[in-house]
Amino acid sequence: LDSIENAVNADRELHGQEDDVSGLDVARFGDDDSALVRRQGNHAKVEWVINGNNTMALAGKSALYLRQNQRTKLFIDITGGLGAGVYDRLKEQPDVSSRVFGVNVAGQPRDSGTYLNIRVESWANVRDWLRDAVLDKHEGWYQLANPKYKITSVGKLQLEGKEDMKKRGVKSPDVADALALTLSKPTEGDNLGLIWL
Repeated sequence: LDSIENAVNADRELHGQEDDVSGLDVARFGDDDSALVRRQGNHAKVEWVINGNNTMALAGKSALYLRQNQRTKLFIDITGGLGAGVYDRLKEQPDVSSRVFGVNVAGQPRDSGTYLNIRVESWANVRDWLRDAVLDKHEGWYQLANPKYKITSVGKLQLEGKEDMKKRGVKSPDVADALALTLSKPTEGDNLGLIWL
């Protein structure tokens, strides 16, 4: 919580603005929200949080966002099917497809000796990134403090799943997951080796 509060509207110098990545965590209907976060270097802001959009409407909104923001790349969580539909639709659109990347957060992380999957590695990247971050004020940032983690029997870090969080009465961390996507390893898209952080 201290790291989050210190980063919200922090009076810090902005740097690395050429590193322009947006993360989209996709939900459809129900309690969860779809969230899009844009990170430029050490600065991040929540672009939108939407409840109840179908995947085609979300794909259209995302395509418009990419057309209006020509420098940003979009990383989409494609785990579990919902995000995969948005990803596939955007990849069909030639004017934005080269800037759309899928992230299977259940996939193999870069540091497979420490982390169970890409999701927990991305959240660890956020933890380190927050030390110098500037966050535009938004209540969704506090979701970063909600998931618990554990060490598996083979000594790897694992982040608490969304279903386990809901059993504890904690809402899905949609905004936080969208930020984590901007510091993740894409698993689908063009020229992957050129954009890994």
